[in-house]
Amino acid sequence: MTNKVNFNTVGMIKVCFLVAFLILLSGSVQASPQKLKIFVVGKSNTKTAEAIQRYLKNKVQKNLLDQYPCADSLTEDDAAALLGWARERELMGNKDEDAISNVAGALGAQYVVSFNVIQINSTITMNGTGLDDRRGKTVSKQAATAHGEDEALDAADSLAEKIASDLINSMPDCYMNEWVGTITYSRVFQGKYQATEDVSHGKRTEEMTSKTTTNADFEVQGTKKPAKAFVKWADQSLKNTVTKQTFTCPGRTPFEQGKTVTRNVTEVERVTGNAEGKADAVASVSVNGDEYTISFTVPEIEGGISVRDWTWKDSGGCGEPESKHENNSFQWTTDELHEQAKAKIDRAKPDILTGSQTVSGRSPLTPGSELTTIITWNLKFVRSPSTEKKK
Repeated sequence: MTNKVNFNTVGMIKVCFLVAFLILLSGSVQASPQKLKIFVVGKSNTKTAEAIQRYLKNKVQKNLLDQYPCADSLTEDDAAALLGWARERELMGNKDEDAISNVAGALGAQYVVSFNVIQINSTITMNGTGLDDRRGKTVSKQAATAHGEDEALDAADSLAEKIASDLINSMPDCYMNEWVGTITYSRVFQGKYQATEDVSHGKRTEEMTSKTTTNADFEVQGTKKPAKAFVKWADQSLKNTVTKQTFTCPGRTPFEQGKTVTRNVTEVERVTGNAEGKADAVASVSVNGDEYTISFTVPEIEGGISVRDWTWKDSGGCGEPESKHENNSFQWTTDELHEQAKAKIDRAKPDILTGSQTVSGRSPLTPGSELTTIITWNLKFVRSPSTEKKK
């Protein structure tokens, strides 16, 4: 009876590990039809052995990611499907190898790596297997033994390296599929503001208009090189403030009433600025079914120059007229902008993405403002070899 209980317990452990397993390879190559799903699974019999098998899984995944960029990852839907499948296979009494292979086949995995870590007293035995499920062929079978936890880390490193190397040697050459071409971006922000307030003996009216244009041309060079961007900014603003007051001037004597005058005070401030430059930029394309999203960042540009011209005039009213004038310049850095455009793939030309998107609207934070952005793109899908496999 005791043996039967232990057997069932082990069976449940298998299910738990299959459910919690497969910290799959992330960072897949974008939009690559050559992606290979590689499942990594492990099991153990003690807490120490569990920590080691988790380390093994993470280590072999890192080695594969560093050396083979055509790896895909497991989705949440895959994990849910895996849960039901694993339970079914366990209840039917299938062997571990068969169950893993069937799960891999059901979820579209081409390769499976499985680890089994057993601890008996101070001896830790690690066994790793790499399976090419497409051909039903074992491409790697490695083992290591550690006498104590101090030796386990080095043994695990060596085992993971051998497994990853065997797998990569059995895999097809990896190619990076990339979108290359051009993206152009135009942004126009215009603002208009007017306000009137009461002041002593009169009113003050303030009007302000502003316009900022941003243009960027992107050369998209794929995933291995950063995009190149040529960016131009132009900024101009005009602020007019007029104060009109009507009052009576003091007389020459306490008993004499002075004349009634109008005093006008005008203030004009004009600012014009320009900035341009070339910089590395981020630009990418993500494809989901027949839809795609173009994402890019307009990089900030340093060294912009603005010139401020300010004039103040006072008609004087009861006194003498006055005027002041200032002209100065200052440097500034442009903003970094993050933008996206979405569209559908033309099924007749799936390797070419061309289009334009215009978005106009008003900013709720800036009354009287209007923002228009225009994004155009012309991208082509190319297939180029990845970096050579590291031995």
